[in-house]
Order: sequence, then structure tokens, then C-alpha cells
Amino acid sequence: MRGEFKFALLELLGSGPMHGYQLIKAMEEKTGGLYTPSAGSIYPNLQLLEEMGLAGSSEVDGKKLYHITDEGRSHLRERAQNAPVRPEERWERRGMHRFGGELDKRDIRGLAMTWPEAVGLLAQAAREARENPDSEQAARLRGIVSKLQEELKQVLASDSASGEDSAHEGDSRTDSEPLD
Repeated sequence: MRGEFKFALLELLGSGPMHGYQLIKAMEEKTGGLYTPSAGSIYPNLQLLEEMGLAGSSEVDGKKLYHITDEGRSHLRERAQNAPVRPEERWERRGMHRFGGELDKRDIRGLAMTWPEAVGLLAQAAREARENPDSEQAARLRGIVSKLQEELKQVLASDSASGEDSAHEGDSRTDSEPLD
């Protein structure tokens, strides 16, 4: 469902007026830390909501403060009546979509927290192997990386074979449209 991102912003504004940075932090919190939008995705969507008459803004202490309009509230009520899922479920899906599917929220959060460490260790292993290419440690590191590559290929191949969408193959989403 394209266009969900702007309505996620509108839902947040339904709880009260916010600055762009507050919206970024609120969305991060609502998705359990699984998704943090960029300013480049927030502001164009806020402008679009203003053009649609669903949100407005005012200058407060030199900062632009966004708020939902009556028309925006009406639009959210209408969407909620026609929505097949609870609002909390939509937020979970928005965050999980970033990671490629309907996985358990705890598993995804764990992956998101360990991913930077894993990438850092891979980079460190590559440096070690490059600095001492003939060492026993370099040979072991190459073996570990090779085994990891094969296991990842097998997992991704089995997901594809079972009909699951692996990591948004063919996804044409841009940063200004981060959530479907």
C-alpha cells in the first residue's frame, strides 16, 4: 500500500502538534526502533499533507510546528473504519517492512541491534586477513566468511523457493516512500 508513510505522520500529529525532529523520534519509538525516517522523507510528506489540507503548520520560536486539521482528523477516522488491522499492528508492520517481511518483532529488533556489530567484525576480519594473508588466522577467517556466505545463500534460496519475498526484491521504493 503505497502512500502509508504520510498517513503514519498524520496519525502521529493526531496526538498533538510536533516539529519535524519530534515526528522522526516518535516514528522511531512507535516502530520499536526498527525504523527511523530521514528528514528527507519527513518534510516532503508533511508538505504534501499540508497541500492536501490534512495538516497545517505555524512558526513557534523560530521552528515550524505541524498539526492535524479537522479534515485530517476526519480522514484518519474514515481510514480507521475501513482498516482491516488495529493501529498498533500497522505500526509493527511499518517497522518490520524495512527488514523484509512479517517476522517476529523481537527477532527483528535483535537482528537490528546485532547487525552493526556483525558488520564491524566482518570488516575487522577482512583487515586482519589483508594485513597477514598467509597467517593461520587469515585462513580461518576466510573459511568462516566463506561458510557464512554459503549459509546465507542457502537461507535466501530456501526463502525464495518457498515463495517468500526475500529482502524486497525489485522494490522500487525511494527514501521519500520508505513504508508501504
